[in-house]
Amino acid sequence: MTVCNDHVWVWEGPWIDAMLGPSIYGLGEGARYFHAKNIAYLYGQNDAPALEKLRHFKRVICDVSKWRFRCAQAYAENQPLVQYHDSAPGVAREEALNLSRLSRSYGSIVGGVIDDLSSTYLSQRRFSPKQLEEVSSALKEYNPSLNLYAVVYTKDLDLDFTEYAPHIDVVNLWVWENIRDLKNLDAHIEKCLEVFPRKPVLLGLYMRNYPSRQAMPLELLEFEFKKASQYIDEGKIIGFIVFAAFLIDKHPEQAEWVRRFLENNFLEA
Repeated sequence: MTVCNDHVWVWEGPWIDAMLGPSIYGLGEGARYFHAKNIAYLYGQNDAPALEKLRHFKRVICDVSKWRFRCAQAYAENQPLVQYHDSAPGVAREEALNLSRLSRSYGSIVGGVIDDLSSTYLSQRRFSPKQLEEVSSALKEYNPSLNLYAVVYTKDLDLDFTEYAPHIDVVNLWVWENIRDLKNLDAHIEKCLEVFPRKPVLLGLYMRNYPSRQAMPLELLEFEFKKASQYIDEGKIIGFIVFAAFLIDKHPEQAEWVRRFLENNFLEA
C-alpha cells in the first residue's frame, strides 16, 4: 500500500493544557500546516459555525463524549467530577444523535469519537456494553454509514472488551507512557489486532509526552512516525492522528519535524 496524505488526520479543537495556554492556530489551521486531509475534532461544540470551518476537509470525526468540556463545567460549578462521569453515557448518546443530524448537512462527517473510553470509562465500569450500544445506535439514527471511533490506550488492552467490541467500528489506539512504552509499539499493535480482530485501527501519535509534561524527544518522534508509515504499508492500520494542532506553536521543533516528514514521505492521494 502506498502511504499518502489521505492516511493523515490532525487532532483539532480548543486547547486542553492549562500549562501551555491557548494556541495561535485556529480550527482547521493545524491540518493545513501538516497538509492533512482529515480532521479529528474534539472538545469543541458540534455546531454549524465549527463545522463550516471543516467543510472542505475530506473526512471529519467529532467528539461525542464531551468529557473535557463537561469536566470544565463541573469545576466551574464546583460539582464533583464523579457526578459527570456517571452521566457520561447519556451525554454521549445525546451528542451522538446531534452529530447524526448534523451529518445530513455536512457530508464530510464520517463518525463520532468517544475519547478515553478505555481509561476513563471502561476501566472504572462507568460505561456498560448496553450504553455503548445505545450511543452507536444514536450515531447511526439519521446516517447509518457513520462509524463510532473509540479511544483505547495500549495500557488498557488487557481489559475485557468482549461485550464492547461489537459496538466499536474503529479503534483509535494511543500509547500513554511514551518514554516507557513506545519502543514496544510492535507488540502493542499486534495485541490490539488480537483484541479487536477485523476492526480498523487508527493510531494516535503524540508531539508531547504528557506524563513528563515535555515535548516528545525527537528520536521517539521519528520512531513513532516511521513505525506508523510501516504499519500503513503493511495494512495493519488505516492511518494516524497527529496530536495536536494546538501544540504546533508550543513545540515548534517537533511540529516542523513532523511537517517535513509528511512532506517527504506522504504523497498526494
